Amino acid sequence: MNLRRSLLGWLIVLGGFVAVVAGWVSVQSTRDVPVQIAYLASGGIAGIAFVALGTGLVANDDLRAIRAAVEELRDRFDDIELDLADTREIVGPTVRQENGSRTRSNA
Repeated sequence: MNLRRSLLGWLIVLGGFVAVVAGWVSVQSTRDVPVQIAYLASGGIAGIAFVALGTGLVANDDLRAIRAAVEELRDRFDDIELDLADTREIVGPTVRQENGSRTRSNA
């Protein structure tokens, strides 16, 4: 997990919330509708965009960590598969009887 990218994402999310709150406070402080729309556009929309961007960075970092963990599991399964293949070579081939049970051949 990339701590810098995750921290940057959370800081951008926090900045987005601050922009939304600042826009809301600015809209509440005036009664002039064109000025309210300007505050809404600058604070609210930009704040929502920052929240979306920060969330994307955090989610992307989480996905990278998940991919790395899945790759580690794949490597472990490959190692287990190779160990089982080696064990089969040591034990020897098995013969399937007519009733479906498996026994080791004495060859």
